[in-house]
Amino acid sequence: MLDFPYSNNQAKYEALIIDLKILLELRTKSIKGRGDSLLIINGLADEYKYEHPTLNLYYQVAKNIIERFSDLIFF
Repeated sequence: MLDFPYSNNQAKYEALIIDLKILLELRTKSIKGRGDSLLIINGLADEYKYEHPTLNLYYQVAKNIIERFSDLIFF
């Protein structure tokens, strides 16, 4: 249980970042991922800019991790 308030989008970013870190540890190079959050998918595709500072921070962390993969596709 979280000890502080989380938005739905923050929780989804937390899960994405944890999953990406696990895949890096497994030395995965290429990923095809399916998502149900258009906010996150469009954000990571640079089709959306976050104005909320917390979501922008999550975006930056996820983007930095994603850059370590050779191929990543979300649909």
